[in-house]
Amino acid sequence: MNYIYGKKIIINESKNIFSKLSLTEEGKIIIEKYEKNIKVSKDLLNIPSKVLTFSGFAYEKEILIAYICNNNKLIVSRLDDKLLEDLISINININSNRFNTLCLKVQDGIIHIFYNYCNLINSDVWTIKHIVCHKGIKKHNIISYIPLKDNPTFTVDLDSLGNIHLVYENKEEQLHQLYYLQFSSLLGKWRKYPKDISDKHNSPLNYYIFIDSKDILHVIWNLKYNNTVIYYKILSNNTNNRYNWVDISLPQNNDNKIHPIFFQHQNHLKIIYIDNNKKIKGFFSKDFGLSWNIYDFQSSEKYNDLVPIAFASKDSTSNTHINHIYYSDNNIVLPTIYALNNNNSKIETNSLNMDDHHQESTSTKNNKDILDAIKQFEESKKDIIKSIDDIKNNLDENHEILIKKMESINDNIINLKNNLDNKSQKGFINKIINLFK
Repeated sequence: MNYIYGKKIIINESKNIFSKLSLTEEGKIIIEKYEKNIKVSKDLLNIPSKVLTFSGFAYEKEILIAYICNNNKLIVSRLDDKLLEDLISINININSNRFNTLCLKVQDGIIHIFYNYCNLINSDVWTIKHIVCHKGIKKHNIISYIPLKDNPTFTVDLDSLGNIHLVYENKEEQLHQLYYLQFSSLLGKWRKYPKDISDKHNSPLNYYIFIDSKDILHVIWNLKYNNTVIYYKILSNNTNNRYNWVDISLPQNNDNKIHPIFFQHQNHLKIIYIDNNKKIKGFFSKDFGLSWNIYDFQSSEKYNDLVPIAFASKDSTSNTHINHIYYSDNNIVLPTIYALNNNNSKIETNSLNMDDHHQESTSTKNNKDILDAIKQFEESKKDIIKSIDDIKNNLDENHEILIKKMESINDNIINLKNNLDNKSQKGFINKIINLFK
């Protein structure tokens, strides 16, 4: 996978103001601030130990960063301007383990940390770990797997109910395949058995998961045939086809489609990519991924050496949901500049031909079933959230009632003890005998 993880992240501070955090070869984190694409400051964060990898996240107008240091610590800190305030410190073992991808997510005040590691003795087998920080610390070993050796990684996202969705690649014979796992926020557990979602005849490249505002799951990745294509699947919520990943075809053209980025702008989904001529092109969907059209940007601008890197925004009111942007040493390219313009969109048929290597697997009926399921899910989603809130409220009320009953029982015991102390044993026994006469 060619995406940059653990080395750089762009954070949107406010309109036209961005911060770029970068990890140097010496293990230092540099923060650079940009205003209207002009660098206005560059500082070194005060971290005394060498940083091996890091991640960042914007939550409620704050910036949090997590980093693994060579002093056997995993630390989560709040970043204020260029000052760090440590919030969480967790002991880890870097002497016998190697660490690669680190990912930080925050939702509803709950901090989720994900990372993968391997033992130096057996470096082929990696384990993905999940740490939940909320009223204490809870650790989960999610899965052990055999990834690509050059850059073992994974991709993760959260839905609105706090469920976590993870995709990773595992070696099967001479190829690598994608697998999906889910964490239930209600049960507090990961599913034991992963679901395979990729083509058995090709190894995926540049994959990641995206969850839109309707909690629909999308996974995209590259496949190489005569040219590089985008493969795309959506998770069906259809009652007759629940939990099955369905192929969705993208419009046909002869471009190489490298480093795809998936994002949402208002109620439209977008996929952009870099073509053979280093231009940015893409597709858009008005029905949350069921059908796609080619979008003509009408731009001749070319970009060199662009790669996707992680992106976070402090603006919680934004109508755009972006997890990655394009970046090079000379350019920061935000996908929002490619917002949908219906007058400039070029409509194409939804068929994807990959030189006879890939056959159309999605029918109109499947798309209709998915659309019906999405509508059903939207109708029931509010009821599900209300039911969860009712359960929590009932638990709180029952807890209070139980406490009051226990206090009452305790008072009765004390009164009984006092009565016993005030009476002689003989008088008490006579009183008991009289009860049976």
